[in-house]
Amino acid sequence: MATKIRPTNYFAMLDNETQTQTENAESIVITIDTSNFDTLSLLGLFATDIEITLTDNTSSQVVYTKTIETYRYKSNH
Repeated sequence: MATKIRPTNYFAMLDNETQTQTENAESIVITIDTSNFDTLSLLGLFATDIEITLTDNTSSQVVYTKTIETYRYKSNH
């Protein structure tokens, strides 16, 4: 029988599965190079709030920031 290999906790949020999740009771911080992306999707998220900050790579200046309080949104599940 083959053994299923799972990603480490940090990389679970980046795999191709929606059933694996990264867990941390305090906060999760991730930096993504968005030069090839225009969309962000957070699937299977369970959090009280999300903070998104976009920073210009050349000047390191914050160009966009948004905090979303997720407790305001009711899940369909």
